[in-house]
Amino acid sequence: MAAKVARLTRSRCRGCLLGALLGDCLGGEFEARESVSAPELLRFVLALRPLPSPPREGPAAEPGEESGRRVSKILYYSDDTAMAHSIVRSLLAKQDFDEVDMAKRFAEEYDKDPDRSYGGGVVTVFKKLLSPKCRDVFEPARQQFNGKGSYGNGGAMRVAGISLAYSDVQDVKKYAKLSAELTHANSLGYNGAILQALAVHYALHGESNRDKFLDHLIGQMEDVEADDKSVADAQMLGYEDRPFSKRLKKIREFLEQGSVSRSDVLLELEPQGLSQECRPSDP
Repeated sequence: MAAKVARLTRSRCRGCLLGALLGDCLGGEFEARESVSAPELLRFVLALRPLPSPPREGPAAEPGEESGRRVSKILYYSDDTAMAHSIVRSLLAKQDFDEVDMAKRFAEEYDKDPDRSYGGGVVTVFKKLLSPKCRDVFEPARQQFNGKGSYGNGGAMRVAGISLAYSDVQDVKKYAKLSAELTHANSLGYNGAILQALAVHYALHGESNRDKFLDHLIGQMEDVEADDKSVADAQMLGYEDRPFSKRLKKIREFLEQGSVSRSDVLLELEPQGLSQECRPSDP
């Protein structure tokens, strides 16, 4: 894989994976909540930050006060981080994408530590992958939901390692899709993983211009969503064609407007319950 690996600094690689881990642990506190107020979120995050303070005089500091830190609860990572870890370990061990090895790692990680908020659907997939009768590691995912496949966001939540391993955009799209198809056979599931991997890719490679960043994503996703299966899956589920591309374009419109109401954002970016189907609690 050496010829394919992106030439990235270690700090960017660490930042990418640690950022995903931190988002998982922090977000888990609010998962499945209908709404979270900004003040509540701010209080939660500030309580976790190191607080500068002078050395305490007199009696010894209380537990948790060393180095100016507050006493805080332990945060736990979810199945998203567990599977992201499996992707990275597989890529490092095999020096390329190996679907059999990756699927095995997914299933064995679940079997070893099942209490990570795995969805019921993906547990069924893992049990089939662990069976000695399994010959095609993509088949269990294809069988889900009466052959429709899962279209949750699990494939996207774990995909960052693909963007670290491959520098070519076509490789990023190809292997993001394959890594997601091990559990998400519906195109809305794996196209979401492709979009996330592309966003990480462009961020890692220094695309900091907002408009260019969006243009890259829109151009790539219009191509991704043009295939027959993507069109058929969207229609089968009652969605419009190219749902990701259209939402990216709407985001660009909102940014150009400058001031947009919350109701407009919800109306345009959450039609037909799409976001409801892509919550982190989905399989």
